[in-house]
Amino acid sequence: MGKKGRVINMLDSSNEIPKVAAVVSHVVNNFDTWKLNFDEQDRPRVAAGITGHHLNREMDNPKHVTGFFPCSDRDETEAFFNSDEMLERMRESGVIGTPHIDWVQPIRYNGIGDRQLPAALIVHHVDDFNIWLAEYDAADDLRRDAGILGDSVNRSLDDPSLVIVYHQAETFKELRDFLTSAEVIAVMQRAGVAAPPDITYHLGDYGTNYADNNDY
Repeated sequence: MGKKGRVINMLDSSNEIPKVAAVVSHVVNNFDTWKLNFDEQDRPRVAAGITGHHLNREMDNPKHVTGFFPCSDRDETEAFFNSDEMLERMRESGVIGTPHIDWVQPIRYNGIGDRQLPAALIVHHVDDFNIWLAEYDAADDLRRDAGILGDSVNRSLDDPSLVIVYHQAETFKELRDFLTSAEVIAVMQRAGVAAPPDITYHLGDYGTNYADNNDY
């Protein structure tokens, strides 16, 4: 059996898979300016039921930022994201346009969050989620042998056929070679992936678990 990655450190202290999470994507004018503002907002996020975060910058467009936010209650966190105060903060920090949010149920959660790593975000629709998940789990050794160190699976709460997969490796070459290999393409076909997946490559930042900071 291939070696599993360390559970990402933004999970709560019980290391349980969160029941719901928001995957938030947006473009910013200047990443450093945006990040300074973002880092000042941990307390409001905690108050809104968000338990941590993990950020990614797209390699082909470093101004495109995707954040993963596990939370305890979708309604509470959704109201926070849509509040006038949050929208104003986003404008002040240089967010361009309206962020795109996918609400997901984490299904497999085996990421690495103690260092920066190259990552791939794979988004696709499947014909039957249970069949797809069985094929995904059966391909664990294939992933580990190809150098995939961490991975997670998320299913959309609003569109159950939509799956968002996250892979981490030491190099982008390992990610690209794996995702374009004949073996992986065959697995996707058997699993019922409905169309070619949307794959983007990112540099994943350190994960943050708010429960680890007593100041919150």
